[in-house]
Amino acid sequence: MKPYYQDKWVTIYHGDCRDLTFEGISAVVTDPPYELGFMGKTWDSKGISFQKETWEHLRQSCLSGSPLLSFGGTRTFHRIACAIEDAGWEIRDCIMYVYGQGFPKSLDISKAIDKQQGIDREDKFEGAFERHAGPTGNKRCDKCGKWLVSGSPCQCPRPQDMPQSPEAQLWEGYGTALKPAYEPIILAMNPLDGTFANNALKHGVAGLNIDECRVGYPDGDDALEKGLKRAESPRADIRGGGFHTGTDWAEKRNIVASGMTSKGRFPANFIHDGSQMVLELFPESKGAFAPVKRGQNGKSKGIYGDYAEKGDDGATYYGDNGSAARFFYCAKASKAERNKGCGDLEPEQMDESRKEGNPGGDNPRNRGVHKVNNNHPTVKPLALMEYLVKLIKMPEYNLVIDPFMGSGTTLLACIRLGIPCIGIDNDEHTCEIAARRCSQEVMDFSEVK
Repeated sequence: MKPYYQDKWVTIYHGDCRDLTFEGISAVVTDPPYELGFMGKTWDSKGISFQKETWEHLRQSCLSGSPLLSFGGTRTFHRIACAIEDAGWEIRDCIMYVYGQGFPKSLDISKAIDKQQGIDREDKFEGAFERHAGPTGNKRCDKCGKWLVSGSPCQCPRPQDMPQSPEAQLWEGYGTALKPAYEPIILAMNPLDGTFANNALKHGVAGLNIDECRVGYPDGDDALEKGLKRAESPRADIRGGGFHTGTDWAEKRNIVASGMTSKGRFPANFIHDGSQMVLELFPESKGAFAPVKRGQNGKSKGIYGDYAEKGDDGATYYGDNGSAARFFYCAKASKAERNKGCGDLEPEQMDESRKEGNPGGDNPRNRGVHKVNNNHPTVKPLALMEYLVKLIKMPEYNLVIDPFMGSGTTLLACIRLGIPCIGIDNDEHTCEIAARRCSQEVMDFSEVK
């Protein structure tokens, strides 16, 4: 098959990934269809992700020990994971990408009951009590009494939003879905040829790139030195109230158990977007070497569970502080990021199933309605994909494939890391978006180099 686009780093094919065979693939990084019919897209309802044959075909192109990273939806990722496992891959872990900007797409059961009984609330109260603009300055709404930001629309209940029939009133407040706040990322591996050591020497592929993916400290490399100084200073002995130094234990615990070296914290299977919702889950603890009091069961009680290990002084210490800074964080893709390189493309609507001007329905912010240059609905953050590609990057030989490349963010990440890559998609418009973005990224990358 002739490439749709090709440059020094990237080769893009327009077609079905099951029709293309390659050799020497070092890793698979992809965001496949979740098979949800998302935003009315037909490519998300063909079942290709659930078929073990899809992942078998990919595995045949990969080297022994090649890692695979595949996103999945919360409702269907288990089906993708089963297909991957049935195809002969070994499931190694599951990374969670947690975010606070998800938008709930839930059916209002009360409204559906009224509609089934022939009551159309919008027609019944057409033009009545439309959303009104907030007052000048931060003041309370004169109708509902809530504080409003200057000029922002108030969300006062309208007659259109209130249940009309007795049955609908009984089911007021019931919906069909939760607010999405995370995406699982399946981590799998093509079976090894013997041991990890043998596979590394024979095929040039083995394990994960731990050190390059360590999470840095907020205070830089000085954090380790400060932590060790605290460890070397006398501190209270919980057992007898005396003092004990315990420097050797602190260094061992520091480096081996918590991964807190000058290179950064050991990468975890948790990634977040830095939103306030996520940060509040991880309040600041007392610090890297704060003592933890014993519980009644003889174990030490920490804010994240029981810890049985003790230091030389009888106390147990946190191996790290309790804030979300211990995890890699990445915000969602911005408008500028997703549209970069696509300025010449004709703007198109992202979600054909959405209708504009429906503030009382399930799309009050008209999401997916406004036309954009890059109208792919599931653009992943570039920083996130760069981190994931770096995780599976090998010391010398690399050739990454994304069989469901979408708008090409995985390819952009590979370009930034100087890794040759292959992208495949069966939608020609999507291939054009990916080609434009890659072309721009290669240009920027060449200027930096």
